[in-house]
Amino acid sequence: MAYTYDYPRPMVTVDSVLFRLAGGALQTLLVLRGREPCKGTWVFPGGFIEMGETLVAAARRELAEETGLSNIELEPLGAFDAPDRDTRGRVISFAFVGLVHDPACKATAGDDAEDARWFDAAAPPAMGFDHRQMLEQGLAWLAAGVGIPTPPPRCLRELTGARREAFRQALSTAAAINIRAL
Repeated sequence: MAYTYDYPRPMVTVDSVLFRLAGGALQTLLVLRGREPCKGTWVFPGGFIEMGETLVAAARRELAEETGLSNIELEPLGAFDAPDRDTRGRVISFAFVGLVHDPACKATAGDDAEDARWFDAAAPPAMGFDHRQMLEQGLAWLAAGVGIPTPPPRCLRELTGARREAFRQALSTAAAINIRAL
């Protein structure tokens, strides 16, 4: 017997923020929404999870359905949870990020996407929902990954000097990983 909660529950979606390097330009993949809300706006491929899916499995499924792309490694990017981010109700989206290594990779619109295109990541079209924030966070993820200095997480910004170094050493020892300068 399923348990019934007395509290309202949010809906859960996933989105995939993909990047590629083509002709020396960083590009991101967007789909044109074919349904409301935000019909006719560019967004990242994504949609609602199914009850038996993990978040990453749902992201892979939605990516394949809306763009025809598969076998792309996706990593968690973050949760987007503004209460008013979607007019359909309380929707929390978990975004994933990935790199497409083939600069000639073509995406084909499917499912509820009217179009799928690569855009210059520095000058994307107007985007629906809060997907501009997802793009900005994805760009910060890329920057950190290639060693471009980025601001540290808010919780670490007050750590300075010896305390910051002690924290770095303790974390490095505890996790047995190499932490680059923040």
